[in-house]
Amino acid sequence: TYTVGETINEYSSVAQDQVIFLKLLKATNPGVNTADPAVNPANPNLATRNTPVWDLMMKNIYPLNASQLNRDNFNLQIIYKDDATGVDLISLKEGARVQNTPLIQVLGLDRVNANNDRNADGNFDYFPGITIDPELGKIIFPSVQPFGSYLRAQFDTTNTNATIAASERALAQKYVYQALYNQTQSDAQQLQTKDKFYLRGRFQGASGSDEISLPGIGVAQGSVKVYSGSTLLTEGVDYQVFYDQAKVKILNTAYLSAANELRIAFEKNALVQVQPRKLLGARFDYAANKDALFGFTAMHILENQAPGINRVNIGDEPANNTMLGADLSFRKDSRVLTKLVDMLPIVSTKEISTVAFTGEVAKLIAGQAQLGRGENGVSYIDDFENARTPYTLSGLASIPAWRLAATPAPILGTATGLNSNFRRGKLAW
Repeated sequence: TYTVGETINEYSSVAQDQVIFLKLLKATNPGVNTADPAVNPANPNLATRNTPVWDLMMKNIYPLNASQLNRDNFNLQIIYKDDATGVDLISLKEGARVQNTPLIQVLGLDRVNANNDRNADGNFDYFPGITIDPELGKIIFPSVQPFGSYLRAQFDTTNTNATIAASERALAQKYVYQALYNQTQSDAQQLQTKDKFYLRGRFQGASGSDEISLPGIGVAQGSVKVYSGSTLLTEGVDYQVFYDQAKVKILNTAYLSAANELRIAFEKNALVQVQPRKLLGARFDYAANKDALFGFTAMHILENQAPGINRVNIGDEPANNTMLGADLSFRKDSRVLTKLVDMLPIVSTKEISTVAFTGEVAKLIAGQAQLGRGENGVSYIDDFENARTPYTLSGLASIPAWRLAATPAPILGTATGLNSNFRRGKLAW
């Protein structure tokens, strides 16, 4: 048996000041009981019933991707995206108990006013350690399942009027996002009819470093603008943008300690880009006589570059091509061919023979994508952007590391082949 750490029998009689070595174990599947398809119809093999580990996943805490939050000017609302109206709602428009009540109040994040009186005022209750963790930038809901069982309890499903109770149960079924707590995150996100709740607001935070992370991925090139108060900072002088990492580094540290707040505006490219295309075509048919038919075809395709993409690799350029084609169809009856066939032994035919001929020819006229330089266009093979790999002679963590040095100059003999590498030695700094 292979063990890590110590068992309870090994340290039951140790002294109080003796160090005990433990190991935290994580199960590959949080479920420890049999799966219940009735609880998780979308994922019937997921075992979550009567599993205390599953409920310890803290799904009532949401990060804001910021730290050191300030109470001043902090504003937070819970939004429901209504598909029927296409409007972002701060309150539900139906339900006996929750109708026209802000969701932030329904879900328990607004219970007192600015004077801490028991009277909701529509604003987020900023209580460090209770509703918010300002150091780590996390919102804490007072219930374990805010969008699940807690939201279901806000509907009047136990009304003595059977009609009202049935209507409230239908509304609870419509709005409650119970799959968020009974299924894995990937499975729960597949329920687009339930995934309608969002956090929206504004806040100010402080960072202990000069780097600021931008939320999400796909920041559009050239869209980042940094303001100190109302002053627009200069990219490359006051700040630097790492688009691949979605980070902004403040180069002028004076703005970090300035009284004015730093504000960053940027745009994000959609994960799925829509590339506009235009396809034009024309077809002409000409009947020279009852036996011959001529046809002409012309088609042109034009692709516009997807928005947000400033450069394309070679082979991925938008198409700008024209295709021209011509075809001929000839069909004519031939009695001569019938007579020739009849000359064959034991063959006698009375049907008229027909001669048919069909031919096609096409020509592709490849155009040039108009990218980067107007009519000329530019395609990139590889500009090795962000491909810099730094090496230090001091090794890692101040530990000397021997590295292969370059061949000393001038090189005796030829500089080609492997012989020049035989003169390379190891170097440590």
